[in-house]
Amino acid sequence: MARREFHDPGDFMDFSLIEKIVLPNGLRILLLPDNRSRSACVSIWVGSGTRFEALENNGVSHYIEHMLFKGTEKRSARDIAEQTDGIGGQLNAYTTKEYTCYYARALDSHIPLALDVLCDMLTCPTLSQADMDTERGVILDEIGMYEDSPDDLLLDGMYASVWKDSMLGSNILGTRPIISAMTADQLRSHMAQQYTGSRTVCAVCGRFDRDIVVDIISSSLGRLPKGNCSYIAQKAEYNKSIKLIERDFEQIHLALCFPSVSQEDEIRNPLAIFNSICGGSSSSRLFQRIREELGLAYAVGSSSTPYLKEGLFEIDAAVSPENEGAALHEILCEMNRLVRDGVTADEVSRAKEQMKASIIMGLEGNSAAAGHMGRSELLKGRIRTEDQIIETIDAITVDDVNDAARMIVDFNKISICAVGKVSDANYYSGIVQKAII
Repeated sequence: MARREFHDPGDFMDFSLIEKIVLPNGLRILLLPDNRSRSACVSIWVGSGTRFEALENNGVSHYIEHMLFKGTEKRSARDIAEQTDGIGGQLNAYTTKEYTCYYARALDSHIPLALDVLCDMLTCPTLSQADMDTERGVILDEIGMYEDSPDDLLLDGMYASVWKDSMLGSNILGTRPIISAMTADQLRSHMAQQYTGSRTVCAVCGRFDRDIVVDIISSSLGRLPKGNCSYIAQKAEYNKSIKLIERDFEQIHLALCFPSVSQEDEIRNPLAIFNSICGGSSSSRLFQRIREELGLAYAVGSSSTPYLKEGLFEIDAAVSPENEGAALHEILCEMNRLVRDGVTADEVSRAKEQMKASIIMGLEGNSAAAGHMGRSELLKGRIRTEDQIIETIDAITVDDVNDAARMIVDFNKISICAVGKVSDANYYSGIVQKAII
């Protein structure tokens, strides 16, 4: 068999072929056929998340997500589950700080039913008080699971501390008192404000009948009110802080963070490369120094998290109490060296290849592609193709990475969160001062 020396356009996902339809109510439909597949994924993205809640209804977005699976005017919760299982489909949802996503995946012949179930849930939920009382216990148990998780406590503790004056710093699940008192009317009020056409995107990728899909979405989601609440966030102001959470855990979980840039800032791409070099990979400076050379921690890494108007650059580690001081000191010293001396060309080259591979391989498959389409359209109003992503990464220089690192890693703005058998605030601030002198 002869070796093929060219790439057939049908061999890969081509995001430049996306068809975009805007309904009269502002709802955006994104369609990307992929006839290599025998299935499709439908994802619906709603601009409803923690940062768009009020303090008195914190957790309402997540509560709604749960309640939409409890039944509609024509389907009970059991009907939703049995109809989905009956076609071998997958149906799920999740809530974040800035949006809620509902998604379904099924074989191509069953996509109309899967889509109908999904749209029915969003447009005709019963939201009965009896179901609310049942699900309330489930959510309170979920909060209990979060309270037993060091990683969740660490992340939420950090957010609540550095963004204390913004709902962005609030827990996605809400609090026990608020969830215990929440009513169906609060859910309906929130949905009326934020489950609107102008704040919703529906993305479909895979093998599907285009006309049937458009007709189902138009006749159901097209009935949503356009809404007058724009999907615009108020910037959360960063507060330098030290947050200590006492728990009887075997390890101490540490997080250091710096205020960072939003997802619209051009610096986010060089910063992503810096993150990989810093602690985002097994060859990173922090992993090699803290774990491989010194053996001070099993888990250590970094992350760069951009949001609509702001972001955080974080370093986290899980250490034994006897190694806490040494590990924190070495992390700070390594960060200081990294910013002072800069990254190398080899490190940037390696990180760029890692970043390209992670993004491109992560987009393979209908679910990932539909996610990329819907999330990008909702948050940014545009969808980058794979070639555009690669071109952007390839254009990043060593100077770009060093400039981004020196702009973000400002030790005068460092915040610390610790969970476990913690020391006092002076202990942590003292280590910081000694390490960066």
